[in-house]
Amino acid sequence: MADTTSNGGHPRHEIAFEFIKSEFFRVVHADGMLGGPTPQGHMHIVFYSERPPIPKRMVHRVGPTGELGEVIPDQIVVRDALIREMDVDVIMTLAVAENFHQWLGQRLDEIKKAMSGGQS
Repeated sequence: MADTTSNGGHPRHEIAFEFIKSEFFRVVHADGMLGGPTPQGHMHIVFYSERPPIPKRMVHRVGPTGELGEVIPDQIVVRDALIREMDVDVIMTLAVAENFHQWLGQRLDEIKKAMSGGQS
């Protein structure tokens, strides 16, 4: 926690935070999430995006001069399932999870209010 007193030992009346993106910062699209409590009592949430499978293997014909030709459909190898690609895993303490719950509820209320034209 930040020091809430000034050099003279008197309480501060304000404190500033600057937000800096880490080198690993990225935007993640989430179609859903999985998770629950950890054995240590933390909250674990993994966010995933859903998509159709990308082929594992494709075979093309080769033309007489070596050019790449059409795909041979019966030689395409693809997973027989939709993909849930795990994009980010978040572990947080109970206090942070409770703050996240409150924050998310407030953001949901803001969106609902905006979508209803500001009427409550």
